Amino acid sequence: MRGYQAGLLLVGLWLAACGSVKREDFDAELATAVCEKYVRCGLSYDADSCEQGLAVGFLAQHGLNAQYSVAINAGQMHYDADAAEKCLEKIRSGPCDVDPLSSRMLLEGVGMSADCRFLFGEVADGEACRWSGECGAPSVCSSTAPWYCGTCQPKRAEGAQSPSSLLCMEGLVSFQSTCQQPLKEGQSCDQPGIDYSEACEPDLICDSDSLVCRRLASKGEACDLQSHRCAWNLACIDGTCHALNGKGESCTAQAANVLDLSGCQRELFCDADPGAPGRCRPRLVDEGSSCRDYRECGRGLYCEGSDTGSGQRGTCRRLAREGESCDGRVCNFRFYCSESSRTCMPRRQFGESCADEASSCALGLSCNGRTCGGLDYNCHP
Repeated sequence: MRGYQAGLLLVGLWLAACGSVKREDFDAELATAVCEKYVRCGLSYDADSCEQGLAVGFLAQHGLNAQYSVAINAGQMHYDADAAEKCLEKIRSGPCDVDPLSSRMLLEGVGMSADCRFLFGEVADGEACRWSGECGAPSVCSSTAPWYCGTCQPKRAEGAQSPSSLLCMEGLVSFQSTCQQPLKEGQSCDQPGIDYSEACEPDLICDSDSLVCRRLASKGEACDLQSHRCAWNLACIDGTCHALNGKGESCTAQAANVLDLSGCQRELFCDADPGAPGRCRPRLVDEGSSCRDYRECGRGLYCEGSDTGSGQRGTCRRLAREGESCDGRVCNFRFYCSESSRTCMPRRQFGESCADEASSCALGLSCNGRTCGGLDYNCHP
């Protein structure tokens, strides 16, 4: 009988664990969920390559453990494992017309947008805060300027004065310095004091030609790179929205630029000289491979010695890791090049000392002369 009861207990514990995700595992699980959707919706060609890219890119800078571990460990925020699992499932199974990493989610922070919340603040209204995640829902950290300390304040209702949409209740936007409902499809966004980037409902844009809120262009519809942009998982090629080209499919290489207009899926590059036809192929992963520019080398590599102006090819070289020399080399972005030792050292997090090396703070933070943080000298953990 005791064995039977023990078995039931184990089953119960297993079932309880199925509906939650541990905090230390969340970033990896988020990468898996996002990349499953990216592959399903045609943005990425390979889930493994996608996950590796997110792990050393987006998640290393904006992930749960990168941004909020200090606040969680200090008891200023708490992590809801069950809500986190529900958020992951929503991302994983969502329709392809919705970007899993929406601009609102990125603006408010992973785990703090109303549609995917699993981080909850413990700082009461009126008390000092560094960012909105420390405040209880539905409150926000209100400060005099970005990166400055503030106090937790209730979010503002429709009709209330507000200089920023982040201070308004979820679903509202700020224009004309007032919290208002966002504009619907077909409504004019040609209004004084309006922020064109956020005036329209989610998944709509303010057309810069007609100044009317409209949806992003779908596959086969006309497009350009300004007023008639394509949906998040499509590419504007020759004035028409197309699905991204997969491995081995034809493409036309573009000159190195901020925007890659070759039309290949993520983790692929167009293997041809600029302006010439080529094929989409996986980024080079072997150190020493010949490269035209940075886009051809895989994660953790950079193209050394290339000159796009003269057409001189370079060589894919591994980014320097912790403890390795950074003389003549580039450090992996998780590290900085120490002026004293000339080696790559781990970037320092919010609240850590930077008095000896001003360039040591993590990306997105600044050294205020003493510690890594925002611009406010009086803002400390």
